[in-house]
Amino acid sequence: MYCLIFLIVYLITPMTSLQITHKLYFDVNVDGKSIGQLNVGLYGIDVPQAVEKFYQLTISDDPNVNFESNAHFNFLEPNEYIRCTYKGTLSNGGIDPEEKLQSSFDRRGLLAMVNEISNDWFITLAPLPHLDGHYIVFGEIIQGMEVFQNMLNEITIDDHNTIEQDVSLDNCGELEIVPLNQRQMRNLQDTLQMEAEKPARTLHDEL
Repeated sequence: MYCLIFLIVYLITPMTSLQITHKLYFDVNVDGKSIGQLNVGLYGIDVPQAVEKFYQLTISDDPNVNFESNAHFNFLEPNEYIRCTYKGTLSNGGIDPEEKLQSSFDRRGLLAMVNEISNDWFITLAPLPHLDGHYIVFGEIIQGMEVFQNMLNEITIDDHNTIEQDVSLDNCGELEIVPLNQRQMRNLQDTLQMEAEKPARTLHDEL
């Protein structure tokens, strides 16, 4: 009887932990010098739209679209975050702002979207609880924190916090897709179906 009750509660209780569904890699260069590789995990169940956008920008072979040709870290807020700006041709938009409600900036090394209508993103340098609910956390560094720190050590900024070096991503790609169990797959399918039924948001809607 108790086992049955536990099973029912398990099946009807929504997942609250952030499940890593994709693992990607980036080689980081500073002024053409290779610093090393960052491996990141993405939360595809909790914030599927943000993850799908980031994933496609990472794995694309199109030099007009992918991060490898079009993304640079160009802004550093000391002790808070470093921002990566996207200059490619992929259109903005397409992320439900409600995905921000999943966000908890509780540690260093989290990846977050600058906003739901931009392809820019940032990595946290420390816990930033004042950002909770304001930006979409969609992943985390899972390996290469020492590379991340080495990158930061190579950087200097001007009076406006603009990074003075050319900090680029190179050789971006996918490490693996993490298999989902049946319950997680159903939750993801339900989420994507609900998102597909919502009216499309555009940049005009935000202004």
